[in-house]
Amino acid sequence: MELERTTEAIGSPIPSSIVTKPLEPWSAALVLVGAVAVTAASVVGVASPVLAGPVIGSTVAIVVGQALVFALVLGSRRSRPDLGLAATAAVGAVALGLAVTDLQLFARALDADRLDLFRPTAAAAPSPTVGSVALLAGHAAYVVAGVLAAVALARRPSVAVDDAPRRGVLVLLGAAGAAAAVVSPAYVSTDSVFLAPSVLGAPLSLALGYVLAALAVLVVVALAATSPRRDVTRGALVGVALSVLLVVVPRVPAAATAGDRIDVGPGTWLGLVGAALLLAAARPDRTAARPNRTDAAGERRRAAERPRRAPNARLVAGSLLLLSAAAAGAGSVLPVLAASGPIPRIAGLGAVAVSGVVVATVGVLLCLSEFAPSVRPASAPILAAHVALVAVVLQAVVLGVGVDGVRPGLGGWLLGLSVLAAVVAAPALAAAGGSDPVDSDAAERPLLVRAVAWTSAVLIVVGSLLPARSVDGRLGGWIGTWPWGWDVWGRVVFAAVVVTTAAILLRARRSRAVAAAVGTTVGAGGLALAAIVDGAAVGAAITGVGAIVSALLSGLLTRTDE
Repeated sequence: MELERTTEAIGSPIPSSIVTKPLEPWSAALVLVGAVAVTAASVVGVASPVLAGPVIGSTVAIVVGQALVFALVLGSRRSRPDLGLAATAAVGAVALGLAVTDLQLFARALDADRLDLFRPTAAAAPSPTVGSVALLAGHAAYVVAGVLAAVALARRPSVAVDDAPRRGVLVLLGAAGAAAAVVSPAYVSTDSVFLAPSVLGAPLSLALGYVLAALAVLVVVALAATSPRRDVTRGALVGVALSVLLVVVPRVPAAATAGDRIDVGPGTWLGLVGAALLLAAARPDRTAARPNRTDAAGERRRAAERPRRAPNARLVAGSLLLLSAAAAGAGSVLPVLAASGPIPRIAGLGAVAVSGVVVATVGVLLCLSEFAPSVRPASAPILAAHVALVAVVLQAVVLGVGVDGVRPGLGGWLLGLSVLAAVVAAPALAAAGGSDPVDSDAAERPLLVRAVAWTSAVLIVVGSLLPARSVDGRLGGWIGTWPWGWDVWGRVVFAAVVVTTAAILLRARRSRAVAAAVGTTVGAGGLALAAIVDGAAVGAAITGVGAIVSALLSGLLTRTDE
């Protein structure tokens, strides 16, 4: 009898709380390590020799911000563990991009664009000090803490759905402002030493780091918007808001003490507004009824009877896609450049017009509840390809305005609006996924399907990173040329979306997997055909092959799941 009880105890599943608890203290400890390291870097300085070290106001802002992060994590460990873990995961996600930007201190500190930590001097190029090591180590500690927190949060036992308040408008505007703050110019400078370049014109580590941070903001906010648990939603939004504030608030006193030639850039103000909106979206809902902890079954019934709010995100996503399509279509027929003399023909406008029609069709279907669940999985790669096509024309606009007497035309501004609407639509599309049916028939795909899916993704990624166009015997931009132009950044984003889509469709149910494969086919095929019309290079050919393989994948998914 005793042996049976022992065997039964050994065979019983280990409670998830036992598995989770060892991770939570380590995550909190690493948050403390990260906060102390970043604070120390702001006190001792990160480079030498410099014209001026850390500004007092910036140092105070960093110390207070780091203290708030640790206080939030520590104070919520027992009372609201989900909130603390979600906030830690969000801070860690953004810290990954910041850690990449820290590498610029070791590559060439003069171009690090960190006026809050030091002001460079024209006398000598600054070199990294122990403060640079502490700053990088602090952000790395935050990244590891975020990973541990995300794992602990995933292992926590499922609770009754409590219908977390969406506040879709605040979340979308806050996410757009927060992401734009990271990639927009931090300062406006006419100084001869402190140049404050734009993100696209910045050194590689800075550009990649800030783009990763912006993507982390969008991804975390999208996941928060789809979470059914109130504390997870609020924790993630608060974590993103604190991360953005830690980046932008120290810039204000730094610019105020730098003189007349350096001022705060638009990225700082966008960050303050975006963080405020995210904090407003995360505020407690005083009108919401408290859940009855003693009656889980009754709570689940009440949650099922409550109206879902996620379809609002679907309508927002569809409307933004229609706006992006309309702006692209109008921009493709209006002058994208304005000048007193003749303007050369700009390639890619026809492809943008066709892409606008496709995106408009997807937007209309997303607004119709009958078609939205089937169309939404295909919308992400189609929208990413649309952005890549518009980026080709925007790169021509950037090059054109570098000529004296040439300025952006109305069409150029509309194309920029099209990209902005598409970026804001990304978290709305992710949030719209919360209204889709649960994947009850999701299963592991056969080896052949997985091989075909990853073959298609690899081909498309390789083709996107290589030169896609050849004009008069000259190859266009690719990842081997730096700084990257708008066209290369657009293809890099499309490649990232394709890889993410491939990973998702291999675990999704059949209808979603087929839709995702079709969306990848349409997006990759459109990019390849547009490049062929303008003069294709090797990248376009490889992307086209990847599109064909993706089309075969959609048929294979249908046959193997029957």
